[in-house]
Amino acid sequence: MNARERRMLVVLGLIGFLLLNLFAYYRVYRPKRNSVLRARTVAEQTLKSANDYLELKGQRADEIDWLAKHEPKPAAVQEVDSALQKFAQEEAIKASLTVKRQKPQTAERPEGATYHRARIEFEVTGTEAALYLWLDKLQSPPQFRAVTSLRLTPQRDDDTKVDCTVVIEQWFVPQPLDA
Repeated sequence: MNARERRMLVVLGLIGFLLLNLFAYYRVYRPKRNSVLRARTVAEQTLKSANDYLELKGQRADEIDWLAKHEPKPAAVQEVDSALQKFAQEEAIKASLTVKRQKPQTAERPEGATYHRARIEFEVTGTEAALYLWLDKLQSPPQFRAVTSLRLTPQRDDDTKVDCTVVIEQWFVPQPLDA
């Protein structure tokens, strides 16, 4: 073999090697690299969301602990409705308020929800100070009870008294059907 033929073989070998590398790059390396980059992006997003969750959990740990301590016992709907009405009426009488009207309302009881709500509307009359004392007794987060609507109007006959319409709600865990 003369020098020209050897040079030609070397050039053809280099061209073949280059073509083989280009083929391997486009068919093997590049798709794998892209899939690794996509997997890395997904992993980074998962890590970011996990870190966000841990941060949120740290911020909410006190609330989760409070809920674990104060979670209400399962109760029947009728029991919670009547207990709420009785409690609100007794506290109104203790606060020297006149109960004009009590109206139990149907509250949201979504299927499969953890908490249901008992709801009652009261219309009372009394002094402003007595009314605030009563509202303070009704508003009780540890008992999952809240005043969700409040409407105050001065009484027409007596300037020292106030008419008040209040919606009181209590959240509870419904009793299982098999109990």
